[in-house]
Amino acid sequence: MKWYPFWKVWYFERKQRFAIAFIVLFCLLLLFIKAPVLNYFSKKTAEKYIAVSNQKWIELKSQIDSAKAIAKTEEIKNKKPNTYSNRKEKEYNQPLRFSKDENLILDINTSNVNDFKKLKGIGDVLSSRIISYRDKLGGFYSVNQISEVYGVSDSLFLALKKQFNLKSKKLKHLNINQAEFEELSTHPYISITLAKQIIGYRNKVKAFESVEEIKKMYAMTDTIYNKLLPYLTID
Repeated sequence: MKWYPFWKVWYFERKQRFAIAFIVLFCLLLLFIKAPVLNYFSKKTAEKYIAVSNQKWIELKSQIDSAKAIAKTEEIKNKKPNTYSNRKEKEYNQPLRFSKDENLILDINTSNVNDFKKLKGIGDVLSSRIISYRDKLGGFYSVNQISEVYGVSDSLFLALKKQFNLKSKKLKHLNINQAEFEELSTHPYISITLAKQIIGYRNKVKAFESVEEIKKMYAMTDTIYNKLLPYLTID
């Protein structure tokens, strides 16, 4: 079998081969530059769209701000002076005063709800919380414990502190060898974890021989211990 050259088999002339080669090269060139060109035009289109969108948003925001300003102006014009809300706002912004009677001094361990209500800034709810907190503690041993009551802000406590005293310091003691879980866990200074550890220690190890032994509980810290100490007993 005799082999013939490729160009003779297909009868391609030199010009025809040149044209085919040019077309192939042109197609390859299109493949290489197509992606960058498309990316360029796509980027330009996206930038144009974003610019238009931003411009529309700026115009819309400007219209909204103008509407708000107009509404606020109308509200100020129509606002009546010395309304109830204005009076309440004025009263709210007034600085705290000591009390209706600055000479009133309360024993925080014997005063009742009505006594605390006589102080400026303390109403029904807050006075009830103070009494409830005192009962859970077993009495106050320091005036500063009033600041621990939920709702008593630092500013209110500082304003009223000089009107508190402690003539009666009789406290209800907590026997850590006999107190049940509920009695322990309801004390404001004893967490549920600490209450479980106290009961577990005295049941599985031994009874507490001294109050200081409670420091062995890993949930006990020096801060908690110092706050709890006046209430604890083993007798």
